[in-house]
Amino acid sequence: MNRFALPLFGTLLLCSNGALAAGWQCSNDFESHCSQQGCAVAQSPDFTPLSVSFNDSGDVSVCAYSGCWQGRGVVLARQPYLVILGTAIPWSAPSDDNSSDMVLTLNPQTGVAVLQNEVFDQPLVCAGP
Repeated sequence: MNRFALPLFGTLLLCSNGALAAGWQCSNDFESHCSQQGCAVAQSPDFTPLSVSFNDSGDVSVCAYSGCWQGRGVVLARQPYLVILGTAIPWSAPSDDNSSDMVLTLNPQTGVAVLQNEVFDQPLVCAGP
């Protein structure tokens, strides 16, 4: 190991408080939302592609066409499902007050997650650790 690697490793370990958050990257193949009347599904080219990332510390990023909801939610469970509840997660454009309450539920065994907020009731396919 070179003389720089050990101090760098020690610094990274201290910055993470000894625990590395497991992160997930997710996307959707279609758009869905539901109400009491039922669910609606939109497929290509009429759907909103999402890029969703989150970790088991509660950091959340949900990006759509024009911006992202980004913030930290409360981790309600880590096993058998990872469940994150976000309250008033801010939208990336400061001039828009489009904050969102959301819940993300992930089955780490299958890599399938579900995002629910005011806009989406969305299954997601995820890759993670």
